[in-house]
Amino acid sequence: MNQQDCLKCTIEEMPDFLTWCQTYLVQDQTRAILKHFNISFFMLDAQATQEPLFNDVLENFWYQLNPMMVELIVGHFSPQDELPVKLRTQNLTTIMVANIPVLLDYVHEYPGYYVDNVFDELPDNTMESEAAISYLIKEEEISLEKRVRVLEKSERRLRTIDKAPPELWPEVLRLSRIVATWANLYPVYAAGKSITAEMAAFMNLPENYAQLAKAKLAEVSGVEEKMLEAFGLKVLVSPAIAVPAKRQLLPQLGFYYTDPDLSALNREQVEVILSADRLNFSVETYQFLQASHAGLQLVYAENNLESFFDEVENLALKDLDYRLLLASERLSSTQHEILIQKLDFGELAHDPELTAIVTRLLLRTGFMPSIAQSKLLLVFSYSEDNDLRKHLLLKYLPTLSEAQTGELLSHMSEDYAELPNYRQPKMADTLLNKSLLSALQIKGYYVSSFPEKKGRLNVYTRSRPAE
Repeated sequence: MNQQDCLKCTIEEMPDFLTWCQTYLVQDQTRAILKHFNISFFMLDAQATQEPLFNDVLENFWYQLNPMMVELIVGHFSPQDELPVKLRTQNLTTIMVANIPVLLDYVHEYPGYYVDNVFDELPDNTMESEAAISYLIKEEEISLEKRVRVLEKSERRLRTIDKAPPELWPEVLRLSRIVATWANLYPVYAAGKSITAEMAAFMNLPENYAQLAKAKLAEVSGVEEKMLEAFGLKVLVSPAIAVPAKRQLLPQLGFYYTDPDLSALNREQVEVILSADRLNFSVETYQFLQASHAGLQLVYAENNLESFFDEVENLALKDLDYRLLLASERLSSTQHEILIQKLDFGELAHDPELTAIVTRLLLRTGFMPSIAQSKLLLVFSYSEDNDLRKHLLLKYLPTLSEAQTGELLSHMSEDYAELPNYRQPKMADTLLNKSLLSALQIKGYYVSSFPEKKGRLNVYTRSRPAE
């Protein structure tokens, strides 16, 4: 075989060519031919690994990196059990463990070539170690596109974000190739002081937010507290972080915020924030909830009752606020009384629900044993429940004069309004009627007796006072 024939050798013929050279030429002549023509063997047979020139082929990179050559070389220098499986599923990891300098040097010299001709050529090569993946994605000589391919193919999650270069952080998050910890997310936030779309998508994955929820953001070491607090605020107000994720993550922030901008959030997201109790009280936030998410101001107030009542005089409370707050069982009797004192009872004229709430509250045992006649009169005027008015009169009768009592009776139905006019009505024979009539009789107000006749109470009044 002459030199011209050598140049015409196909890739498949290369092993035979090496055998011919070693059969008919001395070693130096073969080495000179290989070097002169820069021949690159696609594959060598097992016999070739026993020849003296094999080391020359390896050291001078006179072969092509491909899965078959890698298996031949690793098998020669580091025979292992299940070597084909390891090389098929974690090729570079196996090469690194075998620690064959001439092969590692080739990979380090031509990393992009390795990715194209070995890594990508193995469909099952998805279980590379963290060290192998980190090496490939940090290697600047490999194009960004190829490094993304490495990440896409690998199923391994990096333990720390510094195992990937910053330019690949968006892809690491998009592909969820990083262990979900606050410490791994913080550097991504710190790079741009924002929650990126990729970060939000990462945090929205159930397996990721479940893992993040196992630790508090405030406990991340090596970062100033104010920086972590700022990061937590972005998590709190980011509309891109979905409700299921926020529900798990917000309780783990470890920080409380005053007057954050909630304007970009929908109602459900605001509900989650309030449920997590991450907000200090401010007049501005209360007013925002009043205007934009009516009803949620109750949760906000209940979470910050002491601060709410410190600021209550600065709040323009509306009917809904009173309805919510006065019906809340989270407030103490003292706090309810503060609201009753602040309430403009004239508002009861167009709010039957609020009237009923105020009435039931006033009927609580021990609650406000006295109340201004003017306010009580408005409750009687606008209440739609006559039984509640009867109970209310029973409660406050000991504090009322006859004239005040008559004024209240005049706003009642079921013939009670006739009593101040000294008429003698007939009423249903009920325990409540008997109790109220008896109380009026004992007090000496209007009622003298009320005998029962044919299932009705015949009410007799006292004589009308002389004018």
